[in-house]
Parts: sequence; C-alpha cells; structure tokens
Amino acid sequence: FAYQFRENILPILRLVVVALVALGILVLAGYHLVFRPLHGRSLYREGIALIGEDQYTLGNQTFERAREVWPSTRWFYSYAVAFMSERQYTLAGEKYEQLLFGMSEEERDYFNDLLNEGKYSAIVTARRPEKQGVLDYAHLESAVLGNYVQADRLLQLILVQDVADYKGRLALGDNFMRWAETEPARYEEARIAYARLMERYGQTDELLFRMLRYFVRTDNLREVLALKELFEQDERIVIEPDKYAEMAGYLIDNNLLEDVEDILFRAVDTDSSIPEIHYNLARYYRLINAQGEEELALATARGLLEKANPLTREIRGMLVDTITRIGENYYEAERFLEAQDTFGEAIEEYEEGLRRRVLGPDPMYGRAYAHLADIFYYIGRQYDDALRYLNAAEENGYDEPNLDYKQGFILYRNGQLDSALGEFREVAADPSGSTNALLWATGNTYFRRSNYFAAEAYYRELLERVELQRDNIRTLLVDEDPLHQSVVEYLIRVNNNLGVTLNRLSDEDIGNPDLFATALIYLTQSIEYSENYRRDPDTLSRSGAVNLAYLNQRGILYPTPEYSLQIYNGLPEDLDDLVF
Repeated sequence: FAYQFRENILPILRLVVVALVALGILVLAGYHLVFRPLHGRSLYREGIALIGEDQYTLGNQTFERAREVWPSTRWFYSYAVAFMSERQYTLAGEKYEQLLFGMSEEERDYFNDLLNEGKYSAIVTARRPEKQGVLDYAHLESAVLGNYVQADRLLQLILVQDVADYKGRLALGDNFMRWAETEPARYEEARIAYARLMERYGQTDELLFRMLRYFVRTDNLREVLALKELFEQDERIVIEPDKYAEMAGYLIDNNLLEDVEDILFRAVDTDSSIPEIHYNLARYYRLINAQGEEELALATARGLLEKANPLTREIRGMLVDTITRIGENYYEAERFLEAQDTFGEAIEEYEEGLRRRVLGPDPMYGRAYAHLADIFYYIGRQYDDALRYLNAAEENGYDEPNLDYKQGFILYRNGQLDSALGEFREVAADPSGSTNALLWATGNTYFRRSNYFAAEAYYRELLERVELQRDNIRTLLVDEDPLHQSVVEYLIRVNNNLGVTLNRLSDEDIGNPDLFATALIYLTQSIEYSENYRRDPDTLSRSGAVNLAYLNQRGILYPTPEYSLQIYNGLPEDLDDLVF
C-alpha cells in the first residue's frame, strides 16, 4: 500500500492539491481584482444615476455600499460633481469633506475643529489630504457658496506644505478676488498672491490675465488699456475668454467702445460657450442701437447662463439682468404680456439668489420690479399692484425721483396724504425731481390736508415758474406744442387752486378783505386764461365747457349751501408730464 500510495496516489493527490490551491488563488484574485471592482463600479454608477433622479439620500446610501465593496478615491470627485450638477452644493461639500477628513462624522468634526483653529500642520500630518480635493473643495466654498473664510482655510492645507505652490497660491488669489467684492481691502491680498507667483514663475499669460481682472475690478483704466494693447498686438496669445469678456464690459462701462466688438469676437472665436461674452455683446449692441443683434445676443446669453453650473453670484446676477433686458425690449415693442411674464421671471431668479444669499439688493436687480410696476401703473391702471412693486424696487436698491413720485401719486389717489407727502419730499431732495408736476402735486396734497398756508406757498412758486415760462415763449402755439399747452393749462389750474386756497384762508381769518379780494383776482385770471386759450383753433369761438374757476367765483359771490369751492384735484402721472 505504501508503495502504491507513493507511486500512484500521492502524485495525483499532489496535482489535485496544487490545482485546488491555484483555483483558490484564481477565485480570490478574481473576486478581489475583478468582481469587487466591477460590482463596486456598478454600485457607484447606480448611485450617480439615483442622484440624477433627485434621490439624493438613496444615492449617498448606494455610495456607502459601493465603498464597502470597493473603496475608490476618484468616485468622491464624481459624486461631488454629480451633486453640483443638481445644484446640491451642501451634499457636494460633504463629499469633499469625506474625501479629505474621512467617512466618520466624528472624525470629520475633529478635523474641521482643527481647521477652524488654524492647526493646518496637524491635519496634514494626520490625513495627508489630496491636493486636488482641497482645490476643488476650496473652489466650491469660494466660487459657489461665497464662504471665503472656509476656502482660505482649506487652501492653507496646501500652502503649509509649500508656500509657493503654484495652484494653491493661484487659488488663494482667486479667492481673495471674490472676497473683495464684499470686502474691497482683499484686493490688495489678491495682488500680493499673484505678484509672488510672478516673482517665482515669471509673467505667464495665465498670471497676466489674472492681473487684467484685478485691474478691471480695481478700476485701474491705465493698466487695463496697457494689457489690452499687449494682448491685442500678439495674436499668438491664447486668451482667456471669460476675462477678455470682463475687460470688454469694463470698456463699455467707461464708454470706450472702439475695440469692444473686436475684443468680444476674439473671445467668441476662442470659446463661444462663455455666457459673459454674449451678455456684454448685448450691452454693446444696445449702446449702438443695433436692436436685432442685441436681441440675438440676449437670447444666446440667457440660454448659456441658465445652463451654467455652478450658478455663481456673477452668473446669477448677469442672468437676472439679461432677463430684465429682454423684458425691456418687449416693453418697448409694446408686447406687454410678454414683458410682464419676463419681468416676473427676472424677479423670481433674483429672489432665489436672495434666498441663497448669493445676491444682495442692487439697483440693477431692483429694475425688474420697477418695470413690472410700470406695466400695472401705465397699462393696467392697477395702482395697488403697481405700488407693491414700486415699494419692492425701492427696497431692493432701485430708486429715482420718478419712482418716488409714482408712489406718491398712488398714495394720493388712495387718500393716504401723509405718506404721499413723504414721497413728494423725497422727490424734492433730488434736484432733477424739482418740476412743475412736483410743485403741483405737493400743493394739492397740502390743500387736501387742510394746510392752506403750505399749499399757498407751493401754488405761488409754481405760478411764478409757469409765468416765467410763458414770458419766454414769443409765439404761443397751444395746439401744436405740448410745452405751450402745458404752460397754459398750469396757468388755468394753478390760478384756480390758489384762488380757492386764499378763499379758505380768508374764511379762517374773518375780516381780512385782502385775502378775499386776492382770491377773486386769481379766479378771474383763471377764467381769462381759459376763455382765451381754450377757444376752437379754427373758429376762435369759446369753449362750451363751463370753467371751474367761473363756478368757484359764482360760489363766492353768490354762495349756496349745496356748492363748495373746488380745486383741480388730478395729478400728472409722471414728473415730466406736460399735459394731464
């Protein structure tokens, strides 16, 4: 048996054992090197698909299952990008945190505490966080979330290892540039960051374009023009189209339009998908009154801006302004329903930016409320809705004399005289708002509040201005020139209202014959102006309508219980309205 076992069975047994061991090794290798990676990859992809279907929690759970099967660093980046594409920036940040500081929440809290305390070396020693992960996370915090302090802390994890690290210091300068939009002192820190890179790496095109943006945002026109000439003279330079577009916008702001179109077309040739290019093209075309080109540029800009991801502060601001400009074009074309819908879309986008705290009150954004108010004010005559949007425009940074005047006009109509007077006073604070319409509106408001002394003062000032305008008109053409018609109408109306006001003061100061007589004089003047200038232009016959001043004069001379003196109550809709 021993001989048979040794000679016949043992070799076979040895082969079987070797075969089993080899098979086991193959099975284990296949499991670990083939099955686990493939199964893990399948789960990772499943999680990505779930995120695309808005099932974010299930997507994260699938990610954790996939990591148990096959841990892989690259999928942290993929999941972060997937969450960002869905604009789930908090979840994207969580993925970067897991990549840098670990899957355990306790572990992440520990390292975040170290980060907040500035103990960067301790973090680097313990975790050795991936450089690309730090850069991506810092960009998310800075460019998307506007958390500049956190971005700065994250970048120190790179710079604590190499103070001259190119990508780390470049990102630091970019973070300071964004930070400076709310804290302008940070511009100097951005300049220093770029300058240190130039000292070590030279004046590379990339750094020169960073300095171009710095000079644009710090309003250094001389340096901007110098860099523009440098880039324009060398066609071999591969430009950065977003920064070139920003330079074009800066030139537009300074009304230097000569090279703007060429600059923007060069940017388009480099990358036509940059929305800032088309946005500034639209601005340029509006200035040169190229309406068709402007509309095309606005439509292109809106499409690109809406698709942009991440939707940064700058992008969202441009989107709000672009939609508002589209609405303005609809309004000018008298397509009021489309204009109303478009202004509503601009407001919705802006308010979303406010909720996300990436936008703040600004006249550029408040403009949409003011234009929507105009539709209700001028077109729909829905004054309460108009007042609501006028108030919103003012609250969001848009304010100008005519807006305050329109608020006062509506409040006056509603009988809210104290509030109306407050708005008219705000208009008067701006020199451009001191018009005949404002004096008339303020005088009428004081009259209706029974403050006849103040009303008299405003009526007298208005009468003096209108009489001076009349004296400066050599040939009065009431039926041909709106300005001439306005002068005559004001003469008729203000004389009447001043006469009624003085009569009220006469009633309060019984026994003052001067006030009584003067009131009759002003009413008589109103009657004369009406009879002389409201004649039929062809037949010169007097108008058949009874003049209000005539009725008031009769009411004074032949008083009856059923008649009380009346003023012209109506107000112009606008500060610069001539005829109302």
